[in-house]
Amino acid sequence: MENSQLEYKSDIHKKPEYKISDNGVILTLYNRNYINVPKNVPKNVPKKFTANERQIFIIEEMENNPKVTIMELSNKFNVSEKTVKRDLEKLKKENKIYRQGSLTDGSWIVIKE
Repeated sequence: MENSQLEYKSDIHKKPEYKISDNGVILTLYNRNYINVPKNVPKNVPKKFTANERQIFIIEEMENNPKVTIMELSNKFNVSEKTVKRDLEKLKKENKIYRQGSLTDGSWIVIKE
């Protein structure tokens, strides 16, 4: 067993500590939920894309699903809808995409170079 795991296990048996101060009582409680949790292990950390990478993936997504929504893109790339809108505006200005129809019923057209 790793040292870090032993550290956590030793915390399990710590009892709450009470201290009296001028302002009242200070209570220290120890978290007992650290059984066999290794240190420094990332949990489901989404990959961060640069703006250019994300825009390339947005174009690919539009080619696969022309009716993709801003919300779907936002969820897929784990960014805000505002970020997706900025990406879309940049792609429109560069004449790489355009929207045909309304936002609710239209579709994205990818302009091939």
